[in-house]
Amino acid sequence: MNAAERRQGAAIAGPLLVLAALALAWGCNWPFMKIVFAELPVWGFRAASGLVAGLALLAVARMRREPTMPAGARDWRFLAISAFLNVTVWQVTTAYGVQLLGSGHAAVLAFTMPLWSGLIAFVAFGERPGGLFVAALAMGMAGVGLLSFRGGGFAASDLPGMGLMFIAAIGWALGVQHGKRARHRPELPMLASTGWQLVLASIPVFLVWPLAEPVRWPEASAAAWLAAGYVTFVALIVGYISWFTLVKILPSHVASLSTLAVPATAMASGALALGEPLGPREAIALLLMLGALALVLVVPALLRGSAAARN
Repeated sequence: MNAAERRQGAAIAGPLLVLAALALAWGCNWPFMKIVFAELPVWGFRAASGLVAGLALLAVARMRREPTMPAGARDWRFLAISAFLNVTVWQVTTAYGVQLLGSGHAAVLAFTMPLWSGLIAFVAFGERPGGLFVAALAMGMAGVGLLSFRGGGFAASDLPGMGLMFIAAIGWALGVQHGKRARHRPELPMLASTGWQLVLASIPVFLVWPLAEPVRWPEASAAAWLAAGYVTFVALIVGYISWFTLVKILPSHVASLSTLAVPATAMASGALALGEPLGPREAIALLLMLGALALVLVVPALLRGSAAARN
C-alpha cells in the first residue's frame, strides 16, 4: 500500500469511526430515555446528568494536562450560545417528546436536523450545496420520511411530540451554523469545550427546575437508574465528544447529514429493548440512510485519493 492509498484509507476510516461511536451512543440512547423518563423527573435529571457529564469531561481534561479554562469573554459567549442551542434546547424538548412518541419515531423526527441546517445555510447565508450532498440529502430525507409515516405516525395525538422533536432539530441546526460561522471560536481542546458546553447548558435547566417540578430525590427502579447511567455517561460524554469531533473535521452540512445514522440505530435498539416495530419499511429506510452517508463520507474521500494518486 503506497502513501496515497494509506492517506485515502485514513480519510475514510477516521470520520466513519467517529460516526460509529456517535450512532451507537446516541442511537441506543433513545429507548434508554424512554425508560428513564417513565420514572425520573425531566428537569431534575437533565440538570444533574448534564452537570455530572460536563464536570467529568473537565476532570479528564485536567488529568491529561490539557487547557480547560476559556480565555476571556468572547470564549464564554461562544460556549454559552453553543451550549444553549446544541444542548439545553435539545435536552428538554427530546425528554418530553420521547414520552409522547415511540423512541424510534422520536429519534427520526429529531434527526431531521440536516434538513433544517441546510435550509438555514441556504436562506441565511446563501450556501450552495454540491450535487452529491443534494442527492444524499434527498436519500436521507426519504428514509426519514419513510420511518415517520410508519404505522399512522402522523395521527393528531402525535402532533405535540412531533412539534417538540422539530424544535429540538431546529435548535441543533442553529447550533451547527453558529459553531461554523462565529467570528471567534475558543481555542480549547475537544474535552474542555464539550465539558463546558454541558455544564453551561445545565444552568438554565437548574434555574427552571424548581418552577417546573418538585425538587426531591426520585424513587425509581433499578432499570431506570441503569438507563440513567447510560444516558449520562455514554450518550452525553461519548455522544457529544463524537458529535463535536465530526463538526470539527467535516463541513457543517456533511456533519449534519452524518447524524442520519443515529435514528437507524435508534429504530433497531428500540425494537430490541422495547419491542417497537422493525420491518421492511424500516430496513429500506436504513438502506437509504447508509447510501446517503456513503455519498458524503466515502465517495468524496475516494475521489480525493484518486486525484492525489494521479498527481
